[in-house]
Amino acid sequence: MAAHLARRLEGKVAVITGAASGISEAAARLFSRHGAKAVIADIQDDLAHKVCKELDPTSTTFVHCDVTKEEDLENAVNIAVDKYGKLEIMYNNVGIMGAVKSNILDKEIRIRKSHQYQPCRYEIIALFISTLLIDPDFAPCNISH
Repeated sequence: MAAHLARRLEGKVAVITGAASGISEAAARLFSRHGAKAVIADIQDDLAHKVCKELDPTSTTFVHCDVTKEEDLENAVNIAVDKYGKLEIMYNNVGIMGAVKSNILDKEIRIRKSHQYQPCRYEIIALFISTLLIDPDFAPCNISH
């Protein structure tokens, strides 16, 4: 039983933002120890490369990712899917200081109109919107109840 619990994320694929240091680094180490393939997404390139080298290099990948840029987040997701064939865990533990430069609600409308969206993208948008509905102060948005 203990051996099964030690690898309970075996075969799962995770993108972990901010994983070069702090709580997200600890999460990346824990996910790796439990068998997950991890995409370390961070702006601290040197620290992130160090974390990747210390973890299993066959199941850990680094991608430079600034979470204030939608294209960087999209790239991190695409790298996970391209390299490991899927994405099952999105662990986001970074904060954004200042004003958000893009509007995820506009992005959802563009995705819907393009008919090229993947279910994962739609679920991430739904998760973000539901978070805003629960806590409107979560991010600067004009969502009213």
